[in-house]
Amino acid sequence: MNSDVVLRPAKAADTDALAEIWHVSLRSMTGVSESLILSRARCLERLLTEGPGWQIVVADAGDGIAGFVAWIAADGQGEGWLRELFVHPAAQGRRFGSRLLGAARAAMPTGFWLRTPADNVGGRRFYEREGLRFDSLRQDDSLPFTSAIYRWAGTLSS
Repeated sequence: MNSDVVLRPAKAADTDALAEIWHVSLRSMTGVSESLILSRARCLERLLTEGPGWQIVVADAGDGIAGFVAWIAADGQGEGWLRELFVHPAAQGRRFGSRLLGAARAAMPTGFWLRTPADNVGGRRFYEREGLRFDSLRQDDSLPFTSAIYRWAGTLSS
């Protein structure tokens, strides 16, 4: 993938590419159980059903989408929720994730939280390197894994 990247809002035509990035990114996570890997079809289904409530920004590398970030902004009270951040394995290591995280920070200046599988060592290292604060481990009955919760306090917090 090209190293020049443009961050832009996702379009309906991007949905298949986003599902593919989501799926292959999950498959590439080290330390994460195979049972947690969503099929490409399930990723697509979630994008089509949950995605309309998300703000989604893609890293468009000109010759393809390198990654995406999705969030639900705060409703005027509290934090936003960074739902998903995935960079295609072939595009990792080129700061696309940092740029996408920067877009989420700009959109949620009062702060946000996110969860990632506790076993996602690479993702957790990335979030910590990017200045997010580890908050807690949480077991949610609706998820088949223990989540590591991270927070970013924002630029407008007191």
